[in-house]
Amino acid sequence: MSMAEYLLAERINSEVNASMDYVSDDQQYGVPEHWAVAVTAGDCEDYALVKFAALRAAGVPLEKLRLACVWAENNLGYHAVLVVTCGASDWVLDNRHPKPFATWAEKGYRLDKIWSHTLNAWEGA
Repeated sequence: MSMAEYLLAERINSEVNASMDYVSDDQQYGVPEHWAVAVTAGDCEDYALVKFAALRAAGVPLEKLRLACVWAENNLGYHAVLVVTCGASDWVLDNRHPKPFATWAEKGYRLDKIWSHTLNAWEGA
């Protein structure tokens, strides 16, 4: 990933994390799970979808962006993030972390599934 692409991903991650309030789907929608491009509040997948939309609007190609679901250690449960890919480099954008990071294990995550634009479906780890 070029420095310019990384800086864009870092800026979007930071801006979205700062601009949204964490609110569970139960609190916001009255259901256990609801995926939406929320603007001001949402849970982990909503943050990931807003980052996805912002990066697409900034010109990042669709094939470089994938949603991923992970298991988090320390009883933090199931979690969604956005992965920005360039060549062999993946950068994870996460509402729990201020800067993109490169490896799942670095943050105690275990990949469960990741979205494939080619298959238009989830792929298991």
